[in-house]
Amino acid sequence: MNGAVVVAAVLFERGRYHSAVTPGGSWEETGERFVDPTTGQLMKVRYNPQTGARDYVPVPPGDRDVTRS
Repeated sequence: MNGAVVVAAVLFERGRYHSAVTPGGSWEETGERFVDPTTGQLMKVRYNPQTGARDYVPVPPGDRDVTRS
């Protein structure tokens, strides 16, 4: 039983920050960035004001601002 809970938690967490929305549309960057705890990759958050959907996409290496605090 404990193993099933762990597997379910891992699957949920892996899909949590995955971009389930197709590109395009009216996306606005929120300015939020975070490190995905599963992959260690820097992610940025986008918001679609028409649908209210949030999208999490990897930040390209050239787009990383090291001056942020």
